[in-house]
Amino acid sequence: MYARESEINNLTDVFFVILKSILTPDLGDQRTVKMIQFKFEERDYFINYNLAGAVNFFDCSIIAKNGEFFKVYIKDTRKELDLDKVLSIISTINAT
Repeated sequence: MYARESEINNLTDVFFVILKSILTPDLGDQRTVKMIQFKFEERDYFINYNLAGAVNFFDCSIIAKNGEFFKVYIKDTRKELDLDKVLSIISTINAT
């Protein structure tokens, strides 16, 4: 895991870095792990993923405007999922 200390400005940033360090599962070879961030329907999505090995890994963190936090981990042993399919899946997550 990597964090830019110069961009850690408040308690929320610190909490996020700590959570990522504790809750980040095995994503395969760290040299080929990538991260994307995007917003959709008042939620922030952060996805660490690795599509370079024998297994696809997706570690998804979702933060809603109202403070809800969701964590989804997908280990795709058949390599059937790509990033677009994972984005479609996690965008449907609902707390109710």
